[in-house]
Order: sequence, then structure tokens, then C-alpha cells
Amino acid sequence: MLRFVVGRVLATVPVLLGVSVVVFLTMKLIPGDAAQVLAGPQATREQVALIRESLGLNRPLYVQYATWLGNAVRGNLGRSIELEAPVTAMVLDRLKNTLVLAIGSAVFAIAIGVPIGILSATRRASLLDRASVVLALFGNSMPSFWLGLVLILVLSLHLRLFPSQGMYSLRGSAGLGDLVWHLTLPALTLSGVPAAVLARVTRSSLLETLHDDYVRTARAKGIAETRVVVRHALGNALLPVVTLVGIQTGYLLGGSILVETVFSWPGLGLQLYDAIGARDLPLVQGGVLLVASLFVCINLAVDMLYAHLDPRIRYAA
Repeated sequence: MLRFVVGRVLATVPVLLGVSVVVFLTMKLIPGDAAQVLAGPQATREQVALIRESLGLNRPLYVQYATWLGNAVRGNLGRSIELEAPVTAMVLDRLKNTLVLAIGSAVFAIAIGVPIGILSATRRASLLDRASVVLALFGNSMPSFWLGLVLILVLSLHLRLFPSQGMYSLRGSAGLGDLVWHLTLPALTLSGVPAAVLARVTRSSLLETLHDDYVRTARAKGIAETRVVVRHALGNALLPVVTLVGIQTGYLLGGSILVETVFSWPGLGLQLYDAIGARDLPLVQGGVLLVASLFVCINLAVDMLYAHLDPRIRYAA
């Protein structure tokens, strides 16, 4: 197991380096001059050149990347052009709220998608199975911002069950209940696509497992069908779902920018949206790097968990 863990960790290092290169070069390809934005529209060429030199923008690209990567490894992601504050502190402060939204969405996705997949597989070709397939296809196809607007229209404006924006009430205790109340709509919106994907994968995996020899043997012994599914088939069928949950958690982090914008959720996604509008490149660069690195680390953790659940994975490696 130790050999497997060390191998996976070492394999993650070049992936993180590749992520940093892509993020750095992508920000450099965005039209505009950060020095000009920082200097203002009334600045002279000499002032812009001085700012460009102080920021190191006149150096060769590989030198800029090496300097930026070295600072990023030490936790220094630069300073925001618009707010003139450390980017690291800004993104970490907003990341907490994004993680709350992502975890809440993952809970909704698992609670909705996995039971639907199980019921669909155990009642194959029934009306419930056909309906679940249609719902999964619909959930996998609809844009998250559209679903968010529909939920706001129905559950917030018409039924007045949930608030449509913010993380806490302006006049409230700002406790756990208030947080969950505000979290429900954005978490449901963000969990739409992952729930549909989990339902489809759970269904197909369980259908395949139900035809294995050990399941037929359990049925031949006269064990009740419910116990066969829960005690014998479900554990192995959910192994691919574990990997998918990790991948979808990364999707939740990346897809939060639209949902946070629709619901005015004060997370990293909304911060990046505002930073893009203000052309605050250091803030955009730092936020994207953090999200991408988290996605890689989550996949690493899922690999470890999968190897723990299925020893054949680490022995094959």
C-alpha cells in the first residue's frame, strides 16, 4: 500500500506542474496590459513602463513563470490589482464558502442520484426505470444557470420557501439553520448534473453486478432479493461510483462560478467572476490555480480510497 501511495503522490507532481503552466500561459494570452490597468487610463508611457518593470512583466516569459511558480509554492500568489490586497488571503477567505456549497451539492447529488440508480436497476424495464432514465438525461443536459433561475422562480418567488440570494439573512442569527436555508437552492442547482450522472452510473454498475456468479449463488441459496442486493451486490457496484464522486466534486468546484453568480453566493466563483470583469489578472490567476490544484488533489484522494476499497487496484499497480 505504501508503494502505491508514494507512486500516486509522485505522479501528481508533474500534473500539478502542468496545471501551473497552463494557468500561467492562459492568463498571458488574455488581451490587455496589466500594467496599463494598474496605472489607469491617464498614465503616461513612462509610468506604465515603470510599473511593468516593477512587476517583472518586461522579463522573458520563462523567468516570469519561474518567479511566479516559486512565489506560489511559498503561498504568495501576488497582489490584487483592483483591491491591492494579497491574493492568497482573498481566495482562501472565499474558498471556505465555495467548499460549503460544493459539499452541500455533493450530499444532494449522492442522496438523489444513488437511490434513483439503485431503484432503477432493481426494477429494470419498469415505469420507474424509464422515468429515471428520462430524468437523468434531462438533468445531464440542462444548464445549471437555467435550473437555478427556475428554482428561484418557483421555490423562492412563487412559493417563498427559500431565499434567492446570499449566504445568511441580513437580519438573523447567522446560525447553522440559516446557512442551510440559504444553501438549499444553490446546492440543488449545482447538484443537478452530478446527480444525473451518479444515477446512470449506479444503475449500469448494479445491473452488471447483479449478473455475476456470486450473486446468482446467493439467490440459489434462497436469500431474500433485498438482502442479495444490499449485502452482496451493492458494495461492489458502488466502487465505480466512489471514483465518480471525486470527479464530480471537482466539477462542483469548477462549476460553482455560474451558480454563485446566480444566487449571489459569496464564494470563490463569484469572486473570480468579478475579477474577470475588473481584469484583475493576479486574482484570476491565483483563484484558477487553487481550484485546479484542489481538483488534482481530490482525484489523488479518491485514488487512495479506491485502492483501499478494492485491493486489486494497488496490487495491479
